[in-house]
Amino acid sequence: MVYRKALKSDCLFISECLKDILSLHAKGRTDIFKNCGGKYTADDIEKMLNEKDIHIFVAEESGEKLGYAICYYKEIKNDPVLKDRTVFYLDDLYVLPKTRGKGAGNGFMEYLFEYAKSLNCRSFELNVWEFDGSATPFYEKCGMTTQRRIMEKIIKIEGMSCQHCSARVVKAIEAFGLKCQVDLAKGEAKISGENIDENVLKEAIEDLGFTVK
Repeated sequence: MVYRKALKSDCLFISECLKDILSLHAKGRTDIFKNCGGKYTADDIEKMLNEKDIHIFVAEESGEKLGYAICYYKEIKNDPVLKDRTVFYLDDLYVLPKTRGKGAGNGFMEYLFEYAKSLNCRSFELNVWEFDGSATPFYEKCGMTTQRRIMEKIIKIEGMSCQHCSARVVKAIEAFGLKCQVDLAKGEAKISGENIDENVLKEAIEDLGFTVK
């Protein structure tokens, strides 16, 4: 297996793989993800190739493309609360289904670890979703550990009857720096983010004239 920097000719392949990633996430969290395309188009990826802090790689064997990775070099400096450091952030990693369980993904991660070291990055980070079939076990086997968690809570809300009601609730919740998705049919709001204070959220929602159960 060969791991290399991506070229313009790889952009369409990567964009097609992104569609499969989105499909997997849409199946795992139907309440959050849309199942329509991918987050980057081939044109987007081509532009990203010219960004100095974006590093895109392709895995191939005997000339056949088998996977890709999109990574970001991040430098944290003069932050009011965080110490100065450099981070190699893995945005996406994907290998074709036929290569899984055969070491392609593990080999790719080892390659990326070494690449991060070559840039003198202090840490290698990524985000991973928690649902059946997610990549969490794979990353743990590669030696990754949990740094922090984004928590979520489902709140039952009575009194919402239309999209306008839904929009008001979303706006009130997102004012706290949280993410919110409202399901009118179920009468509930799914809230995710850090530092979720249920009492504060309850007060904000009830100030709108709704009832939190």
